Amino acid sequence: FPLFSTMEGGIKRLAGFRKSVESLEHQLHDLLELERSEVTPKLGNLEQAELTVLMAYTTASLCFMGLKAEGLNAAKHPVMSELNRVQKYMVKVKKTAEKLRVERDSRKSKVDVEAAKRIIEHNTEPAVPQ
Repeated sequence: FPLFSTMEGGIKRLAGFRKSVESLEHQLHDLLELERSEVTPKLGNLEQAELTVLMAYTTASLCFMGLKAEGLNAAKHPVMSELNRVQKYMVKVKKTAEKLRVERDSRKSKVDVEAAKRIIEHNTEPAVPQ
């Protein structure tokens, strides 16, 4: 089947592709300018995992888009299995982040009843004088 049904349609798709790549370059510019060794020590484990899967997914996606732009069947290329693999890790990282958020929120909402009793007893006068 033809890559583009009409020359005009092809030009529009290529212009859209170019705009997407330029937008991606703009969004990633600051990150790409930094050395990874400068960035990762400042991040927690979860943030490092998020950055790693983001960069892996971005790289594989750009490769996929390049194959598509060349008119190749990117769906049968090994990059597709890499995209699927990275997506699985993205799900794992997202689940871990959600689990940590829930744990953090539950710790905030728990009241240590025994500690509260001690504070109240310490800060209130006895009802019956001794």
